[in-house]
Amino acid sequence: MRKETVTKKRLLELKGLPFDQNEVDIIFKEIFTLSNKKDRLELVKQVMAFANSEGGYIIYGVNGKNEWIGMDERSDDNIINSDFYNIFEKYLSHQIQISSNLIELDANYYFIIHINPINDAIVSFAQDGNYNLKSWGTKQEKSIEVFKQGTSFYRKDKKTVLADESFISAKK
Repeated sequence: MRKETVTKKRLLELKGLPFDQNEVDIIFKEIFTLSNKKDRLELVKQVMAFANSEGGYIIYGVNGKNEWIGMDERSDDNIINSDFYNIFEKYLSHQIQISSNLIELDANYYFIIHINPINDAIVSFAQDGNYNLKSWGTKQEKSIEVFKQGTSFYRKDKKTVLADESFISAKK
């Protein structure tokens, strides 16, 4: 684990980058929660995509307008716990090297995750990732698929995309 990638100094460096920067791949999120299965599955998908690519960061506490506002009461209280690391082992075919830290900056808190790339393999899903969604009017549940066992995602042009044959060939 490379702790220098998740320090206050590094967070300040990343905060200073223009949002259209090309040198570091970053996803900004406002809220961190593992209590919601949909959010857990999306986190696993994003971490996999970074691992299958050049690596990168997920930073929580930045809103949709790219304002560094810090996390609020909608985020989980107990951020770094065994569930955080166990979700990757449960869903991914390979061990992912990540480091994370909760950092106070300007009286606000940010959760930063750094994902190292895996260069000698393609990480895929070890099992399906589904969650149930209740319809507002009828209260009926339907299963929403976030990913299928055996598939992979990677980062392309700062977006998370499903791995295709061209990616798989290039990675090998």
